[in-house]
Amino acid sequence: MRLSPVALVSLVSILGTGLTLAEEAPVAPLPPAVAEPAPGPVPAAEVPPAPVPPPALPLVAVAPLRPDGWSYSGKIGVWFQSTSSSNSDTSLDPEISATNDAISFKAGGEGNALYKRGIHEVEQNLMAAYGRQKQQGADWTTSTDTVLYNGIYRTVWSAPQFTYVGWGAESVFVGPAPEQDAFGEGRAWGSAGYGVKGPHVLVVEDSGEARIGVRTQGRWGPNYTTRQEELQTGPEAFGRYDVKIKVDTKAFVQYEAFGDFSDMAHVT
Repeated sequence: MRLSPVALVSLVSILGTGLTLAEEAPVAPLPPAVAEPAPGPVPAAEVPPAPVPPPALPLVAVAPLRPDGWSYSGKIGVWFQSTSSSNSDTSLDPEISATNDAISFKAGGEGNALYKRGIHEVEQNLMAAYGRQKQQGADWTTSTDTVLYNGIYRTVWSAPQFTYVGWGAESVFVGPAPEQDAFGEGRAWGSAGYGVKGPHVLVVEDSGEARIGVRTQGRWGPNYTTRQEELQTGPEAFGRYDVKIKVDTKAFVQYEAFGDFSDMAHVT
């Protein structure tokens, strides 16, 4: 395509005008560069606080049901009595008329030792008493004389049930006349069997024990015959019930029985 001279002049005029406008137009200056702040320390990441455990419950000391070791108890007592009468023989009261001047005394004591460890239990008891009395016109005589020792070993394999081995002896401080040797007569025994024992039989402050087994026992002393000194073997039974009355006072009922296999018609 060919342009006419007039069109060509017009195109050049337009281009020239455009160049002139482009040169005269002010150029907007660029905004000054803003320096970026230097990177500071990176803040540490926030760690969530550790959970606080709940306060521990206070510990309550609980006494063991079967404390281990030895425990002991005992008691002693002394009694003295004096009776004086005047003109008692003229009284119409038979009790008064039969009264004579008399004096008596008695001393006694009891000790108990108990050992517990696990299912094992050993109990030993010693009781002794001795007393004398003197009436008007008579010599001193012995009113009370006894020494009694009992021991038992229990294996509490399933409370309140247990198996046991028992032993014991009974004698006197002053033996029979004329020798009057200490422990001059008495009896000794050994036994084994089954039993039950526990608290709260009838009320809160009580306990009970029952045993049944086999016992072998023998006697000695100058007043026994050869037949009576032979060993005896037979069944035994034992029962005891204790009840607490006050802090330091209790009452008990106890029953014991033994019979020789060869003489079951007589049971002691």
